[in-house]
Amino acid sequence: MGSKRAPIFVRKFLLSVQRRAVAARGAALACALLTAWPAGTLAQGTHDDATFPVGIRELEYIDPHEGGRHLTLSVFYPAAIRERPAPAFVMPFFTKLNLYKDAEPAFGGSKHPLVMFSHGRGSNGLYYAWFAEFLAAHGYIVAALNHYRANTYDSTIAYLANKLWQRPRDVGLSISFLLNNPFWGTSIDADRIGVAGHSQGGFTALWVGGASINPEKYLAFQRGWRNNQMVPQYLRNELPLDAAPALDVHDKRVKAVFAMDIAHAELYVIPGRVDHDIFVNECNEDGRNEFPQACIDAPGVDRGKIHALIGDAALKFYDASLNVPRGR
Repeated sequence: MGSKRAPIFVRKFLLSVQRRAVAARGAALACALLTAWPAGTLAQGTHDDATFPVGIRELEYIDPHEGGRHLTLSVFYPAAIRERPAPAFVMPFFTKLNLYKDAEPAFGGSKHPLVMFSHGRGSNGLYYAWFAEFLAAHGYIVAALNHYRANTYDSTIAYLANKLWQRPRDVGLSISFLLNNPFWGTSIDADRIGVAGHSQGGFTALWVGGASINPEKYLAFQRGWRNNQMVPQYLRNELPLDAAPALDVHDKRVKAVFAMDIAHAELYVIPGRVDHDIFVNECNEDGRNEFPQACIDAPGVDRGKIHALIGDAALKFYDASLNVPRGR
């Protein structure tokens, strides 16, 4: 582990500036930081630079380790919409997203900062499309991955609650995949890479950015699931007891970390009756009917306004941390 750590944004949904123990679903995490983002109040305005339409492309590749792991990415990017615009990318259950499938990129030969996004446990990258769209509209390339065997559509207890070190590994492998890709590699600024995440994804972002775990507590976390008799025996037999793979997953290419709603972190409370799912896309009527717990907010809570504040905070944080020029 190197001594330099990525700056980390601090607020309600984000981590604290001082060194302190942080747990993610029971695995202890110590934040080892060289530089921390100043703790100030969230700006109430929005970024005033010109914005782009946002394109989205689905990518996939195979990690040859462990017999081949299939990884998928949703890549959001500033797009150029011509006379014949690309088709809209529409997701069921969600609303107020403006995305264009496979639209022409508006790169113009320039390189753009990259932000990797790590979703929460059992979730997927597209649940946070609002966050990726906000950054991409301001010139970022955002890659939201689906963690291997730990996402909405393909999951198992081994990856949801034991092999958590696969998550930062997924992020690092996906950074390498994009940088080595003939198309994306020429458009990404390899010196301006950040990571964001929500819940267990926030833990992942910290881990990638340089936070370290306590191996004894990580083993205790693994034993807890290995001994959990609610889990069928054949699945428990597949759960390893080994902290070694989790000890060094820091990716030195990552320069900034933005972590949302970390379990057991000291939190700044967003005003109003908000909960864990406030970070998911805004929902349409179908979404509210299908997923009322995740989609219906308490009276007086404006999810869109909260997303705008979070997006603006993330944009300003990454611009400062990655030294992204504006007004060009």
